[in-house]
Amino acid sequence: MTGVPLISQLLRSIIVEDYAKSISIITDKNFDPNECNASWGAPVLTAIITVLSDNNLKIIENKSFKEILKEITKHKDFNPNIIDSEGETILMHIARRPTFNWLVPFILCKKNVDLSIKNFRKCTAIEIAEKTGNTVLADILLGYNGTNHDGMPKKRVGIKKTAKIVNMCSNIQILDRIEFAFDEDAKKNPVSLYNLLVNFFKGRYSFCMQIIKDVNFNPNEHDKWEEPALSSLIYYSQDANVEYDEEEYKKIVDAIINLPRFNVNALDADCNTAMMVAMGFPKLRWLTEKLFNIASSRIDITNDQGETIRTIAKSCGNEEFYDGLIKKHFQTVETID
Repeated sequence: MTGVPLISQLLRSIIVEDYAKSISIITDKNFDPNECNASWGAPVLTAIITVLSDNNLKIIENKSFKEILKEITKHKDFNPNIIDSEGETILMHIARRPTFNWLVPFILCKKNVDLSIKNFRKCTAIEIAEKTGNTVLADILLGYNGTNHDGMPKKRVGIKKTAKIVNMCSNIQILDRIEFAFDEDAKKNPVSLYNLLVNFFKGRYSFCMQIIKDVNFNPNEHDKWEEPALSSLIYYSQDANVEYDEEEYKKIVDAIINLPRFNVNALDADCNTAMMVAMGFPKLRWLTEKLFNIASSRIDITNDQGETIRTIAKSCGNEEFYDGLIKKHFQTVETID
């Protein structure tokens, strides 16, 4: 392969799914993430996306392939503002290819992203996303425009900032996991559990409330792993390094619980209710108590591991807390060891 540009070698290795070769190329000291293809002047990421298009789903959905693209965006020299021969940036190309929306949060971690760039047709990435119906990307970019690109909000006259601003980069791993947990139908549904979770971990709490209040929102919807809405929110929110505003979290949880259709006894893949899941996290005692106090809440359910809510409480240091709940709401207490 002597004399062949690294960008051409990379494209070939991806097409034949030789990801070991791909990794060796992008970690080579001579690799330039901004190198442009000689044929049509497209930089690395743009060239990869253009060549594969949306038809190579076998490759596009491959986890190793996604890791390659993420590593390119993390390269210290990666410049998201490099344009191709049509004057278009990588974000403009993704605007036409929603399949690659998952990559955008990684690109936006670069503080120098310029969304004001226009192509030869005088359109920005946001305008292209809106014209092509990629509303998810348009919302993400519009939200990004509402910050100073360093994690802090722009000053807005007459608006008092009350909520903590979520660090987008710190939640990227969760967002990536959420992408794998839902199918395309869920992603296209504006009031799906997928869109609730994505908006939550991007700190867009007002959007979350709009989704929950929509008559078509299902508070018992499952992801691919059979995790119902509230259980999903609990699991993801308690993951290490995740950032969110605690007060907004409580408001969103309350909104879900108060929906008439909410099933407090809905089971996840391990046969745990949301209350059993919450009990596993001492930080969420307030939520466990809320669910416990719902009249229809059952405490006799046994999960796949043979555990009840009491045994879960005991294993995570919440036994005294659990006993307190029992004593508070029942006159007769039966202790089952």
